[in-house]
Amino acid sequence: MEVVKYSNADLLKGIKKPEEKIIKYLYDNNLPKVIKMSSDILGHTSQAEDIFHEALVTLIENVRHNKFKGNSQVSTYLISIVKFKMYNQLKKISKHKQLPINEEILDIPSLISDSKDRIRLLERLLEKLTELSEECQLLLQNYYYENMSMNEIADKLNYSSSFVRVKKNRCMNKLKDLVKGFV
Repeated sequence: MEVVKYSNADLLKGIKKPEEKIIKYLYDNNLPKVIKMSSDILGHTSQAEDIFHEALVTLIENVRHNKFKGNSQVSTYLISIVKFKMYNQLKKISKHKQLPINEEILDIPSLISDSKDRIRLLERLLEKLTELSEECQLLLQNYYYENMSMNEIADKLNYSSSFVRVKKNRCMNKLKDLVKGFV
């Protein structure tokens, strides 16, 4: 059986049409990763397929409504949506204030093998996110959760794009410093 690979452009075109083979390709190539992530992040796999289906629908809607600009690979974007949905699941469990967590931060738990430690780390991360300034929270939310470009954020916040880029890096470094002792 021949392994078929699609370019990012082919995937985007196939999502917009929609083409069943493209949706099946995304499903087949990403569901196993999601099941593993669910075990790692949530500590179980019982909701992995549901979360994946919701994420796939979100991806399709974002592509069709031009919310996804193609700044990353389609699979990377899909996995980041899954991680946000898993975060929301954790939020419901821990009853913390909802703040978006980006893919870069959620990869920190991959360093920890025990799922209980991962959950504790994510809870600490949620706690520390609330310690960031509102400006940092808004900037990170726009960049990672809303998938806005630096220029779009700069326009929205009335800053230069270079200032937004520097501020985003400072905010991320501050957040990393806040959770550093736990990892």
